[in-house]
Amino acid sequence: MDNAWSKSDKMKLKILPSSLREKKRYIKIEVLEEKIDLNEFEKKIKEIGRKIFGEFYFGDFSLKFVKNLCKNKFFVLRCSHLFVQHILFLLGFIEEINGKKIIIKVHKISGTLKSIKS
Repeated sequence: MDNAWSKSDKMKLKILPSSLREKKRYIKIEVLEEKIDLNEFEKKIKEIGRKIFGEFYFGDFSLKFVKNLCKNKFFVLRCSHLFVQHILFLLGFIEEINGKKIIIKVHKISGTLKSIKS
């Protein structure tokens, strides 16, 4: 018996046009402390975000760290363009990580990684 879906009959997934993709924003921040671990910082942001906005609503932020640009005290966050103000509000609530007092300074908000790198 032949398989109804042979290799030649499989449909290829089409790539979404750029006009239909979710728009992203990149936020470059600096943590004014000696050195903060990326995993600790990410965990703290997610913990406070879930506490303030709830699990369901916080998931819409599409918050991710651009790990190859996170060095020493500088971090780059990627989020949906609709929730940039929510992320900035959230960053204001972070005062300490593991008992260390920290201050977060936003350097730049951009739509492209190229302008964040400079």
